Amino acid sequence: MKWREPWAVSLKQQRPFNLFGREVLVGVATWTVVLALLGIVLHVVSERSIQIDRIANLWVAPAVGVPLAVFIYVIGWLSPRCVDSGPNGIVVTKAGQLTLIPWGSIRSYEISHSDGHNLLQLECRDGSSHRLHLADSVLPSGVERELIAMAEKHPNISLKRTNQSLRD
Repeated sequence: MKWREPWAVSLKQQRPFNLFGREVLVGVATWTVVLALLGIVLHVVSERSIQIDRIANLWVAPAVGVPLAVFIYVIGWLSPRCVDSGPNGIVVTKAGQLTLIPWGSIRSYEISHSDGHNLLQLECRDGSSHRLHLADSVLPSGVERELIAMAEKHPNISLKRTNQSLRD
């Protein structure tokens, strides 16, 4: 199984948009320092002596680093979550961040309908739960077959199953 969550639903499930959050501030600092070091190295390599006038041109580093970090944050924040399965479990990816839900840790699942989309709710043995919205092109019956095959459990024994998933 592989799909992208519907864009609008994926945006509702994430942290609020915050341009002054830790992620943005770290990005601003990182890009500014990298660009400043790059400017200094270019000046040292081009001329053996560093002049004060040349150092004054380092204003370019924060002028480019801040918008670059904000742009990267906005693109990552707007990207939908991608759901994929592999031999070790279900992988949820969003803007370079990975979440692995191992097959063996899935205690129960339920496929229901919410917000106009099918919803896969996973409960893990450690008490955590994950809500994954299915794309419109993904059949719940296919997701359920893979959960049965990979988790090696029959839904009637240890996993939940809804009437909606039986019809699809």
